[in-house]
Amino acid sequence: MPKLSTGIDFLDRLMLGGYDGDIITTVYGPSGCGKTNLCLIAAVNVASKGKKVLFLDTEGLFLYILIHNTFIFE
Repeated sequence: MPKLSTGIDFLDRLMLGGYDGDIITTVYGPSGCGKTNLCLIAAVNVASKGKKVLFLDTEGLFLYILIHNTFIFE
């Protein structure tokens, strides 16, 4: 299965090409360290290639404004 780019070049190199496409990747860390941003960057990168993305917010804190302010949409 091909790797999925994280959308961040140095992270793709660190992860030997990006996320594995056939497994679930867990991202963990303290509050405010950028876990949601990593997921959103990867989601936008995958969606920009015409693929479908499902983002599940298990804490109910997801805000549309976060995506809008993080990424530039035309």
